[in-house]
Amino acid sequence: MVILVPLVVLVDRLAGYHSPPIKGRPVIFWGLSIFFLTFSYDRLSQLWMGGARAVSEPFGFLILTICLGYVVSRRVATNEAEWISMAGEMRAARKIQAAILPVSMPRLGDWSFAARYAPMTAVAGDFYGFARTLEESIGIIVADVMGHGVPAALVASMVKVSVFAGAEKGDGPDEIIGNLNTTLYQEVPGQFATAVYVSLNRKQGVGRYSAAGHPPPLLWHRSSQMLESLDAAGLLLGVRPEQIYTVNEFKFEKGDRLLLYTDGLTEAENAAGLSFGDLSLPMLLFASRQSYTAEQFADGLLKDVLAWSADETGPGQSDDITFVVVDLG
Repeated sequence: MVILVPLVVLVDRLAGYHSPPIKGRPVIFWGLSIFFLTFSYDRLSQLWMGGARAVSEPFGFLILTICLGYVVSRRVATNEAEWISMAGEMRAARKIQAAILPVSMPRLGDWSFAARYAPMTAVAGDFYGFARTLEESIGIIVADVMGHGVPAALVASMVKVSVFAGAEKGDGPDEIIGNLNTTLYQEVPGQFATAVYVSLNRKQGVGRYSAAGHPPPLLWHRSSQMLESLDAAGLLLGVRPEQIYTVNEFKFEKGDRLLLYTDGLTEAENAAGLSFGDLSLPMLLFASRQSYTAEQFADGLLKDVLAWSADETGPGQSDDITFVVVDLG
């Protein structure tokens, strides 16, 4: 060890090898050096003095232990400081996200609205909002930014600014979605999102919508007891800068119910791998709950989807879940 260890270190250095950066490396180096020197001194003394007892090696080992303890304590203190800072940033991000979501449901005649927002992590990329354009009409946006956490939440705030700016100018659903696509492509390249914007005219009983890679809104017609899927959708947001999005129309009557949602609702899977949207959502949550108010329906829907994806430890969730319910009179 006295001969080979320094020799190996010297050969590695001459060969160009550099050890990876380690916090506190000088302290560890001096601790190891002192331990190695005391170990070497005792072994050489035994050779020269004929079996003398090791005297300095325990002190060298003690010094090495103190050096390692010092480095570990510094790392723990640094990690704790970073964790406290990160926790503060997450609290700030939650406040920002709470600020961009509606604080209350809109009022429009005898219509009623309800929304549920259940992020998988502390902050998420889902967003919903209401943009009133005229006295008898309202615009609704539901968007899902790819990813989770603070970056997705920041992009969601960008979505709100773009959508509401277009609604204030009186842009149609296709223009709002198109402008949002251009904004994402230019400002955050490589960041993608899905969205649907629906404009409802209460007086005419007509809805207009544009979608970009988003799950289709569902419209339950009470009079015919039929479920209509508004499945006309365009390209994912953020892929091409000048993508054209179409506007589509649908008709509704008094008593109908509209559901807008993100894919966290329909893609929730049970233990057998079956999706909630394939089996439970289409009929169970509309036909069997016609007498529910929008708020009751929203409560039941969120409870059902969480129970659907539950495991042995309790309710499960693999994605952010956001949806808006509109009872059309």
